[in-house]
Parts: sequence; structure tokens; C-alpha cells
Amino acid sequence: MKAWMGSILLGSVAGILVAVAVNYGEWPSSSGDSSSGSAVAEAVQRDSIENDPAIEAAMRYAQSVRDGDGEVAAAMTQWMADRLERVRLESGDDEAVEQERERLEERAVERSLEGNQLQVEGIEDAYVFAPGSTLEFIRTDGSSQGLERPVQRRVWLRVTYPSPMRALLDTQGRPIRSLVAGVNVSNDGMVLKAGVVGNVEIDYRSLSYEWFKEGRTSSPHNMEGD
Repeated sequence: MKAWMGSILLGSVAGILVAVAVNYGEWPSSSGDSSSGSAVAEAVQRDSIENDPAIEAAMRYAQSVRDGDGEVAAAMTQWMADRLERVRLESGDDEAVEQERERLEERAVERSLEGNQLQVEGIEDAYVFAPGSTLEFIRTDGSSQGLERPVQRRVWLRVTYPSPMRALLDTQGRPIRSLVAGVNVSNDGMVLKAGVVGNVEIDYRSLSYEWFKEGRTSSPHNMEGD
């Protein structure tokens, strides 16, 4: 009888522990597969991106800028495509068009140390999508108003920087840990200019300065949210 009651008691305790682990996300994996949850989340996000042209275009653009692929970045930027067409019509010279294409491709991914600081009016995309940064799809919503062409969707991406030394600086010169940027995508998959400086929109409420989970060494001016 005592053994039977002991089994019931142990079972109840185990059930409580499982419930606590599920609620707080702290249940250890005996097989060492603690990354299975994140792998599922990544698979879900990858499926969402691959099955939505607007999201796929925004991610492709951001990745090309981040990785220094000026050819793809310039080809996906509407105002640059319009600029090339204007040169073609005005000059009728293939060499002039090619020279302008090369200039635009360089500009699309151009970075300088002194330019790596966010301004009130925005910043060039090459600093937002910095080398080594992590890109994560957050959501989509309606487009900004008054852009050069109709917008299919505005795609919001969270950009997380790898270290303070490689991060975008805010207007006060502090390294930003992460931010959320909106990319406006047209019906034909082109990126539209939506900022005074740069193409993307910055959600200034999303600026995070939390570099370390342990110790919470974040800026006192941290404003999170998306």
C-alpha cells in the first residue's frame, strides 16, 4: 500500500514539474536537443518567407545590402532602376548606362566609419543592414502613403547587430543592439524609397540597447517595442 501511494505521489510531483517547465520554458532536454524549439521556429519563419513574394523580396534585399552584393541591391531599388532608365533615354549610350550602373551598385552598399550614425531623418540602408547582422522577419502591414509607386506590402524586419563595435550608432553615438526596419515592396518586387535618407523606415520605438541578458547592462534610454 505504501509503495502504491508513493508511486502516486511521485507521479503527481512529476506532473507539477512538467507543468512548470512548460509554462516557464525551462524543461531540460535529456538528449541534448535543446535547439529543437528554435529549429521549428526557424522552419516556420522560412516557410512564411518562401511563400510570400513581398517578404521574400524584402529579405533578399536586406541580405544583399548586408552581404555587400551591390548588383542585387541596386537592381531591386526602384529609384536606382529609374535613374538607369533616365540615363539610357537621355544618352542613348550603353557605356554611359554601364558606368552609371556600376556607380549605383557601389553606392547601394557603400559604408564609411563616419557615416555609421543614425540621424533623425534616417540613414542609408547599408548601415542599417550592417555586415554580420542577423535579420528576422517580424510582420507585414499596409504601406506608407505617397510613395513613388503602389506598395504591395510593408515588411518589418528586426536587425540585430553582432557586437557594440560592429553596431549602428544612435543619434547620441550609443551602439544599438537591435532595431526594427520597414521595407516597402512594390507589386513587382522592387524596394521603394520611404525615408528622407535611405529607403527603409526605422521604428524608433524599437531601438534596443540590451547587449547582455545577464546583468541587464542596457541603456537607461532603452525604448523597446515593435
